[in-house]
Order: sequence, then C-alpha cells, then structure tokens
Amino acid sequence: MTGGIAAQTEQVMKNIGAVLTAARLVFETVVKTTIYLVDLQDFGIVNQIYGRYFSLDSAPARATI
Repeated sequence: MTGGIAAQTEQVMKNIGAVLTAARLVFETVVKTTIYLVDLQDFGIVNQIYGRYFSLDSAPARATI
C-alpha cells in the first residue's frame, strides 16, 4: 500500500469504521484491538491516528506488536 504509515493507518481505521457501521455498531463498542507494525518507530504516528477514532474514556484494550 502506498502513502506511508499515516495513510495506511487512516485507511485501516476507515475500513474498521465501515465494518462497524454495517453491523450497526460504533468505535465505542470495540473491546480489543491488535496492531501489527513492521517498524515500532511508527508507533507514535499510528497512536495519534488511533486516538482520533477511540476516545480515552472508551478506548479498547490494545496490543501492539
């Protein structure tokens, strides 16, 4: 996928949002996520984008590998 980690993360979050919408759910209903990164130095960028979709009050459990 082109566009770097920021574009890829945005697309993943949009895809998750579409799946949730189709199931008549919202991000606040997600209980756990797992993020796989090739380069852990990308964590800051991913975390920033992730935080726009999941609020601090309802953030799911998360594992990042």
